[in-house]
Amino acid sequence: MENFVRKYEVYLKKAGKDSYGRTLAYVFGKSASGTVFYEEEVLKEGLARPLIYFENVDSELTFRIVEAYKYAFGHKKGIFSKWNTAPVLTSFSREYVGKIVFLKGTVSSVYKSGGMWYINSDWFTIKIREEEFYYFFKNYDLNKLKGKTVKFYGELWLDDEKPIILLRSPNEIVLP
Repeated sequence: MENFVRKYEVYLKKAGKDSYGRTLAYVFGKSASGTVFYEEEVLKEGLARPLIYFENVDSELTFRIVEAYKYAFGHKKGIFSKWNTAPVLTSFSREYVGKIVFLKGTVSSVYKSGGMWYINSDWFTIKIREEEFYYFFKNYDLNKLKGKTVKFYGELWLDDEKPIILLRSPNEIVLP
């Protein structure tokens, strides 16, 4: 962001408020050569993961966000640069919390509760927010994962001491 602010005249396009009342906005930079959409640029470089809120969807900008994330994956930029070297965990190891990994396990259940999709194995849970499901997974049948040994790529976190990854895209799922 620091380089962006130095390089461009920054302005915001307000997009409403989230469910907590926080103002949501898109960030743009203007220069003599044109306008740049900050979120798109950061996502294209693989330096961030999308977090879409239905409350602030702008169809054109959301499309650009989705395409930028797909671009980063396709070109193995940023977080995806570890795709071929990320450790593949088959059991929990605390040393990997906060790091990019593959979690490998047999999917025991897939369901939606509230605004979240859950993919469970015997030792980890994969979560997909409703918004990312809508924009990235809507033509993807998560139920086909049941009973299969699958790898999921992402940043490892803990939720009540259970390993989780918050998926953003089907690209982060590797089937046998």
